[in-house]
Amino acid sequence: MSKTFRFLLVLLFILITVSVVFSSSITTIKAERIAKKFLQMRMLGPEGGVYTGSRMSKIFLIQSYNPSEFSASGYMSENISLLMNYAAFSGDRELFDRQLNFLLKSLQSPYGVFSWKISHDGAQYSESSSSGDDLRTISALLAAYRKWNRKSYLKYALQIADAVRKNEVENNELREYFSWRKLGEPEKAQKVKLAWLDVPTMDELSEYDSSWTSIADRAFETLKGGKLPTGLFYGGYDYTSSSYQNETQPTYQQLYCGICITGRDYESAHKMLEFFKTAFALDNTIYDEYSAKDGGVSAKLQSPRTYAVAARLAYRVGDIAFGVQMIAKLRAYQELNPASPLYGSFHDEGLMAADNIEALLALYEHNSRGR
Repeated sequence: MSKTFRFLLVLLFILITVSVVFSSSITTIKAERIAKKFLQMRMLGPEGGVYTGSRMSKIFLIQSYNPSEFSASGYMSENISLLMNYAAFSGDRELFDRQLNFLLKSLQSPYGVFSWKISHDGAQYSESSSSGDDLRTISALLAAYRKWNRKSYLKYALQIADAVRKNEVENNELREYFSWRKLGEPEKAQKVKLAWLDVPTMDELSEYDSSWTSIADRAFETLKGGKLPTGLFYGGYDYTSSSYQNETQPTYQQLYCGICITGRDYESAHKMLEFFKTAFALDNTIYDEYSAKDGGVSAKLQSPRTYAVAARLAYRVGDIAFGVQMIAKLRAYQELNPASPLYGSFHDEGLMAADNIEALLALYEHNSRGR
């Protein structure tokens, strides 16, 4: 056995020992704090936007990532709107304003809705929106208005809502996206993802603009109609054929269907959660995709995001015990070795902003119950 090999073995043993020692002393409050610190130090661009993600790499025996690849991954409205929600909930106004300013400056289209992705240098951008992301942005602005009573947040929320209503809604039906790729011929999608039907945000908008009442009612009707006997939901709805589509969808989107319906239909959200509790009891796992029709596993992968959103649904439904179980599964993905460049982050095969922000949202909701 060479000296170099023996050195690497000793180093590996030390790293594992250090990781175990530190992980045993990390509370969920500290877990949230170090995750936020990693995000702020490593995942934000120079103007404040959050990068999308990168593949994992290794430096000797230590897992790492490629900062250049990470910064080159660009920015997505999904991640920025998620981070705005976390900042509003957790009371970090500086972080909230950085994301809002970046979004308005870099991603807002001439139509008032947002490009769903732009390149790291802003030179390339999608010429279409994501209505789910736009509604999530509105939700964050309304939360910020409630938190800090700053009228500009409400003004932005209502302006964006007006743009959504004009460009992403037709016949009181929310459409999946609005595209302006064809110059002079913008078009609305003829379908929608059920996870995009953010009924709670639409209901809140109705308090300021009554035209949202009928949109919210139609969204709830479409969402509820997509529930199958398993307790899971179809992935989408086609307005042209008046038919539901996609018996499979990512589990985190499935869980968002549950979150979106909870306020008006607790029983449907509860039945979905019971499905996942039963699935989890089989092998201590929630997989990244199931068939909504028969409940079978269709993708035997796991991710931090899945457990984070599952925890949030559990807390919304009031199943604290299952929420705690999901937080425990989520925490297994957090890097707790202080010697690692990934310390504090959540990762699996890649380092993704969505995983980390969803983890922050779940940890905040978990920790706020003890605050």
